Amino acid sequence: MGSEKYRYRQMKKKRELVINRKKYYPLPSTGQTKYACAGAVAEDQKRTSCNEDGRRRSGPETPIRPDQQRDRPWYLLHTRPFICFSGRCMKFSLLALLILLVGSAAVFYLLPESFQKIASQMKLISEPQDKMDLKNQFAMLSSNFSNQSEEMWRRSRIILERQSWKENTEPAIILLAGARDAEETLRCLGTQLADVYSSSLGGGYTVISGSDYASGTSQEVKEHIDDDLSAGFQSTSRAAVLHRLELLPAGSLLILYKYCDHESAMFKNVALLLTVLLGDATLEKDISFMNLEEKVRSFLTQKLIDLNAKASHDGMDEDKFSGVWSRISHVVLPVFPEKNIMAKCAKKQN
Repeated sequence: MGSEKYRYRQMKKKRELVINRKKYYPLPSTGQTKYACAGAVAEDQKRTSCNEDGRRRSGPETPIRPDQQRDRPWYLLHTRPFICFSGRCMKFSLLALLILLVGSAAVFYLLPESFQKIASQMKLISEPQDKMDLKNQFAMLSSNFSNQSEEMWRRSRIILERQSWKENTEPAIILLAGARDAEETLRCLGTQLADVYSSSLGGGYTVISGSDYASGTSQEVKEHIDDDLSAGFQSTSRAAVLHRLELLPAGSLLILYKYCDHESAMFKNVALLLTVLLGDATLEKDISFMNLEEKVRSFLTQKLIDLNAKASHDGMDEDKFSGVWSRISHVVLPVFPEKNIMAKCAKKQN
């Protein structure tokens, strides 16, 4: 009989402890008390009352009693609802949360490269596969063409990488210019860049040489270029190379409005590489990009502008050339001669 009374008293104490835990919890910064509807009982209606849907109604509050404070677990003594989701509040320790945030910020600030390396290994951060392939092929190409400037490789890589792994609103345009001593390098490097870009996307590239159309009329050559570019981009070509722009009939370059415009280009997720062979015997190794751009523009102006073109529909005047130039001069890069260039091109193509 005594053991039964003892068990009854223990069960009663546990039941009262559970009710007290549900009814009260203190705020850390004040002496006020909040009440949980889930623990309200009939005799506690003076302190708080609950709707039928379980939401709490306001009412006069009474401070928490010391014996109830002792009954609560240590991890609930100074906590309050911090994040609520679907009507249920999760309790967090503010001190622990602050320590976690400070520690995370310290790791990001002090060890950014280590974190990125670990995250990439855990596949938390991953680069697109085509971007990784393009970066690797660029590294190989730059090692083969070691006489080119580092800035040339950096600029061309950035514009082609950006074009290869996101949806674009305009095509990538790169204009390569070299002197007469770099003629073979200019042709080879233009096709190699197109090959690297298109192969990283699983496609091919189209090549149009100005020397093949030097004797044609502007209208005929313009139609040929239009047909070749359109057919290539509609099939598997992701890049096109136009070699020796200075040899094309002047009026045929007006077709570049259709393919190089930054707002209304017919094909946007493609790259066009244009080459110009200057009349200079050689280029200064330290030529600035601004001086190179001015040199190329002056050379093409002398080669292409026809003073009597204003009366001709197919001719190229200053206004038309300015429109063409603004579309093809986004990135103008120098090309310098390479040793054993034919062997390097043949090795790459094999």
